[in-house]
Amino acid sequence: MVTLAGLLGFQGLMLKILGIHGAINVRDPFVRGITTVVLPPSVGWLLAVACVALFSLVTWRRHQLRTANGLELDPPMVLWGQVGFFGIMAFAAVATLNAYRGVPLLVVLLVGLTAVLGWITTSTPFGRSLFAVGGNQESARRVGMNVKRIRVAAFAIVGFMAAVGGIVGASRYASVSFNAFAGGPLLLEAIGAAVIGGTSLFGGRGSVWNAILGALVIGSLGNGLDLSGASAADKLMFSGAILLLAVAVDAVSRAGSGQSR
Repeated sequence: MVTLAGLLGFQGLMLKILGIHGAINVRDPFVRGITTVVLPPSVGWLLAVACVALFSLVTWRRHQLRTANGLELDPPMVLWGQVGFFGIMAFAAVATLNAYRGVPLLVVLLVGLTAVLGWITTSTPFGRSLFAVGGNQESARRVGMNVKRIRVAAFAIVGFMAAVGGIVGASRYASVSFNAFAGGPLLLEAIGAAVIGGTSLFGGRGSVWNAILGALVIGSLGNGLDLSGASAADKLMFSGAILLLAVAVDAVSRAGSGQSR
């Protein structure tokens, strides 16, 4: 109820700021450049090389840590296969984008921000605390975690990401309007992308990178329906059905794991 009250309150504040016209044009070159700037092809190839090198370094570092801790190690062929597959995907993506116009600046920002958040959630004590609190709040409290502080920090990160999304949306549409930003399909698509990517609505499970894959599924579905001439009503019904299916699968898998324990 507090979340719903916040949504309604901020929608009212948005209308108050936008005024009777319900929209404000954005002409700031910095904001507009977020979604309009395209990198030269050479820069795109350099970024692909840098990404592959960074992925190789992270893979090697993880292997070294597991060796030092005496944990089970993956065969060298598996490690080389992971690096090779990532390299193929990175160079194929850059080649495809360069064949059109070039690598958009927005893609670089998206991958960079996702990498930072992915590292925070998987490789830091704070990230492990997030999963612990989401999985079982009482257990996390009993082992000494400050549950309230972690929850506030999680909401702060979500608020920051919502602000980033708002700036990107303003850059894309060159305006800020009530219809485009006041929840509705955009809100449902954001939730659906996370759930389709494997994030559990019951807490304790999820991945930043998988959420990006979920967003690609939602976006591909929308584009496919647009190309087939489907109406807005059909798009909403398809999105709702996929979201419902993802939530049902999550609930069934959790029930099954609970019974197995």
